[in-house]
Order: sequence, then C-alpha cells, then structure tokens
Amino acid sequence: MEKILSSLLSIGVMSFFYTADIQAEQCCGGGMRGWMNYNTATVETITGTVADIGTFQRGGVHISLKTNKETIVVHLGPDFYVNEKIKLAKGDAVTISGSRIKYDGKDAIIAKTLVRGDLTVKLRNEDGTPLWSGRGNRHHWRW
Repeated sequence: MEKILSSLLSIGVMSFFYTADIQAEQCCGGGMRGWMNYNTATVETITGTVADIGTFQRGGVHISLKTNKETIVVHLGPDFYVNEKIKLAKGDAVTISGSRIKYDGKDAIIAKTLVRGDLTVKLRNEDGTPLWSGRGNRHHWRW
C-alpha cells in the first residue's frame, strides 16, 4: 500500500511540474526561456508615451508604448523586479532600448533598458540575459 501511495504522489508531483512548464511556455513567448528570443541584431531604441500598463498571468510586466509611428507592446520583466526599480504611470514619457521580436504574430519589444527622465533602469545584459536571472530563481522567471 505504501508503494502505491508513493507512486501516486510521485506521478502527481511530476504532472504538476509538467503542466506548469506548459503553461509557462504558453505565457511569455517561450515560457521560462522566452528571453532567448532576444536578438542582439534587432536591438533598437524607441521613445514614446506609456499608453497602458499590464501584467501577464504569472506576473510579467508589460506596457503599451505609443510612439509617433506605432503603438507597441514592450515586455519589461517580472513584477517583483520591475516594481522595485520603477513605478510607471500612463502618460509617462520613456525611452526603451531592446530587441524587436514577433509575439503572438505582432511586433513587440523585449526591453533591455528603460529611461524616464533622469532614471535609467537596466533590465537585461547586452546579450539579453535578464538581470533578475539567478536572484534566488524567484518564480523561475527567465523570459
């Protein structure tokens, strides 16, 4: 009986982690490794006004940035990291440097740096590696 309970518990735990990984992959354009979509060849700098601020299901912060050419979604990072660095509001004028990617068939930016006034927030290294990566692996965020 003990072996059966142990086996069922093991199967349940494995199922949980498998399901969590699938949900993460559906979330952030590649899940926990979505940041690997960051392409140094597509890095650009854009300036605009924050039109909207949102979070993904698992806590990733993104903004809609209205420029003079387009309105584009900018992926910043997990809320625990972004919110300790900066508080954004609709109407804020910001400059974003990051990699232009396709996300759900639309253009988006994975931000490397965000500048608002005199404040510069660094989000990723030059190769796109998130600066929160390895911070105790909180929430296992790596996109």
